[in-house]
Amino acid sequence: MAATATEADVMAGCSLEDYEELERVDFVVDHPFLFLITEDRSGIVLFAGQELSDFTLSSPTRRHPVPSCYGEFCINDFARLKACDDPVTRQAYQQFCDSWLAAAKHQISLRPKSPSPEEQSKRKEERHRKGLLIALNTYAKRNNMQLAEFEFVEEKERNLVDGCLGGYVHSNFMVKGVDGTPTLFFAELHPVCREEEDVVLCTPLEANDSGHCFGCDKRAKKLRHPTGGGYLGGQEDVPFYRIEEDSDDECFM
Repeated sequence: MAATATEADVMAGCSLEDYEELERVDFVVDHPFLFLITEDRSGIVLFAGQELSDFTLSSPTRRHPVPSCYGEFCINDFARLKACDDPVTRQAYQQFCDSWLAAAKHQISLRPKSPSPEEQSKRKEERHRKGLLIALNTYAKRNNMQLAEFEFVEEKERNLVDGCLGGYVHSNFMVKGVDGTPTLFFAELHPVCREEEDVVLCTPLEANDSGHCFGCDKRAKKLRHPTGGGYLGGQEDVPFYRIEEDSDDECFM
C-alpha cells in the first residue's frame, strides 16, 4: 500500500504524518475484496482497487498481501476491477459500478454551466474596473478629495509584472474631472484588488512622464509610468512566469 499512500498524499496535499492521532482499525482478510476511498459529503469514489491474493493457509509467506492494482478512476473506467466467478461477488461489483456512476453523474449535474467567452470577458472587465475604482478612491482620500469628483472612463493598458514581494498589476486608465477634462492615470495594485491596502500607487500622469519598468518594456510598451517612481513591480529584469487569472478563466471551470 506504500504507492497508494504516497499517491493519495500528493493528491490531498498532506501525509499521514500530519495527523497526530489516527484511530487504528483491525480487520480479518480471508477472501478477495474491493477497497474504496470516498469523499464524505458527496460520496464520490476518489480511489478504488482490488485484492486478489491467495489467502489459503498453504501460503504462510503471504502475511502482507499487496493489492494487485490500484489507481484513479473516471466514469466507466472499471477495467482494472474484475469480479471473481462467485455470483455474490459479481453482484456486489455491479452494484458498486452502478452507484459510482450515479454519484458521479449527480455531482456533474450540480456543476454550474461555464459562461460563454463573451460573458467571461465582461465579468473580467467589470472586476478590473472595480479594482481601478478602489485605486482611484485611494488616490482621492490621500489627497483630501472625493471620489465623486472623478469619473472613470476606461482602462487603456494593463500588464502583470513581477516584483520582490510577488506579482503586481500596472494599469493606465482614463479619468474625467469635474470640468470634463480627461486625465491619464497610472496605478499599481495587487492582481486581486478588494480594498485600499491592495493599492500600492495611484497617480495622474504628466505629459512628460516616462518612468521605466522592465516588465512593461517587454510586454506592454505603450503603458506609461510616473517618472518619479513609487511603484514596486518591474524594477528588475527577471524571468517572468506569472499570468493573471480569476475564477472565470477556463482553467477554473
